[in-house]
Amino acid sequence: MTLLPKPYADEIVGSIILRGRIHLGLALKPFLRWVYGIENGRSTCSFVLEPALARVAAQCGLDPKELLERHTVFPYVSAFLPRHGAAALASKLLNPRAGQIASTAALAQNVVSSSPFRRFCVECARDEKRRLGETHWHRTHQLPGTELCEVHGVPLIRTGIRMSVSSRVDELSMPPSSAARSTAVATTALPLPIAKTIAETNQRVLNNPLEAAVAWCDRYRTAARSAGFVHPSGELASGSLAGALQAHYGDKLLAELKCEMRTDGTRAWPALLLRPGNKEPTSVVRHVLLEAFLKSCNEDQAAKPKLQRKTYTKRDYAAIDKIAATRLQQRIREAVKTNERLTVQDLLVSAGVFSAYVHGRERFPLCREVIGEFKKSAQAERQLGGREFWRQRAPSRWGLLSARLLTKVDRAHLEDAADTSDKVE
Repeated sequence: MTLLPKPYADEIVGSIILRGRIHLGLALKPFLRWVYGIENGRSTCSFVLEPALARVAAQCGLDPKELLERHTVFPYVSAFLPRHGAAALASKLLNPRAGQIASTAALAQNVVSSSPFRRFCVECARDEKRRLGETHWHRTHQLPGTELCEVHGVPLIRTGIRMSVSSRVDELSMPPSSAARSTAVATTALPLPIAKTIAETNQRVLNNPLEAAVAWCDRYRTAARSAGFVHPSGELASGSLAGALQAHYGDKLLAELKCEMRTDGTRAWPALLLRPGNKEPTSVVRHVLLEAFLKSCNEDQAAKPKLQRKTYTKRDYAAIDKIAATRLQQRIREAVKTNERLTVQDLLVSAGVFSAYVHGRERFPLCREVIGEFKKSAQAERQLGGREFWRQRAPSRWGLLSARLLTKVDRAHLEDAADTSDKVE
């Protein structure tokens, strides 16, 4: 005897359990005790991804793999995993160890954290009530970012019912057949084209076969180039893409989906998804937003960015040379007054032309003339000839080292003088 009804198309697993409870007219805890075959019973069950997959599948007359692929969010949360990763997770859920139930809480967070409340389509609920006599919760309507019914093209109703199943009265309910009977109604403020593209992308991700390995990074890079996010140098303009995506969706939607831009430019999460070899884990909804954005850019030719090569204004080096030479002369005069010794680098840094002078001395003829005269002066740290004379005139900035050198020279001079006098005598 099966305790659960046969699932409808696109019905999520939590809805199947709730309909079974309603059909039998039981409270949740004793009903779950029969479904899971445990003595103490449970007061909660999963709404989006059932851990006791084999048991629930048997209760509704389905193959466990069919239940996993068609009535849970597992295809969505595993769509961007490597082939071996998705297969390992599916095997763990389909073939749990004896006496153990695989935990699905972390996987379910990919959906629940970004989509905490249930949504439904009024047109779908009204049609189901007429044809089937009851309504049910759709799997595609609960995916993060989905705000539009793909079948009827109308905005979904966002209820205040949490994405969970417990003994609370509202969490045991099914979608109402009219918007007037729903609780905490809130409709999307997304523009229709954006909402439609996100809904279509979510649908494609959900229908992706579990066995398919998706080279998503290469696909994104190709789509980004096709959309025009390329520097004139030929490199991918990932920083510009991240900024355009943020402007496309708006900060409010990104915050609701837990996809805020915490950094700018090439370190923002859209840019990281375009980086080959990036192994940083990210939520599925970010993949969906990026893919939907690139699709919109490629379909809308007017939205393609026009990246131009950065232009630089030509410098008037004759004027710069004249100003820098004046600054050098002023600095040398100050050093003369204070009996200060300087290096050529000190002078150029004070004039603000050190880097430009080093990489293009031919552009600074006046500065070269001033520096040539400076090297012969008493203020130059490294003089051209007459080293000891200049050190006595203007002590070196090296201080103690110079004093020690002078002491040794003086001592040698005195010893030579003493020897000479002895020989004369």
